[in-house]
Amino acid sequence: MVEQLTTQRISSFDELKMHHVPREQNARADLLSKLASIKRPGQHRTIIQETLHSPSLDDKVVCTGDSKEQGWTTGIWNYLKAGVLPEDKDEARKMRVKSAKFVIVGDELFKHGISTPLLKCLTTPQAAYVIEEIHRGICGMHSGARSMAARVLQAGYYWPTLKSDCQAYVQKCKECQQFGNTRR
Repeated sequence: MVEQLTTQRISSFDELKMHHVPREQNARADLLSKLASIKRPGQHRTIIQETLHSPSLDDKVVCTGDSKEQGWTTGIWNYLKAGVLPEDKDEARKMRVKSAKFVIVGDELFKHGISTPLLKCLTTPQAAYVIEEIHRGICGMHSGARSMAARVLQAGYYWPTLKSDCQAYVQKCKECQQFGNTRR
């Protein structure tokens, strides 16, 4: 149906040019999508909204991980939320220095990014899901480890083993190993 409507509309034009703009070069659309996701309900004055009366997706995505298990974020979370430091003086000093780069917003931990305002900190199961989606998802391109890590950061996510996890994932990806460029 969409195809028929599109062909009908196209036939009414004298001339038509289509130009593909890669996601990395389409900063304006990227900013609009981020703006829509950070605004609270009722504050959308400049964005056109559509109310969906039925779900747009049939399947629900569920991250199967213990929500109370925070993994690498536990020490940082405890220090920022309750001021709890490790007993060892050296470990306590390291925790204070490390925690200075993080902030809690709502009930989520974020890291101050270099070129982005805040990066959402992910647990190990969440990180595995993000890597899977970026590498194989709808817009996945089976890109290399470095570009995949850059895409994760562009999407606004962080975890300490990001680069090594992306490298390990690409090395385990059958399609990447089978069809990727060979090293000389």
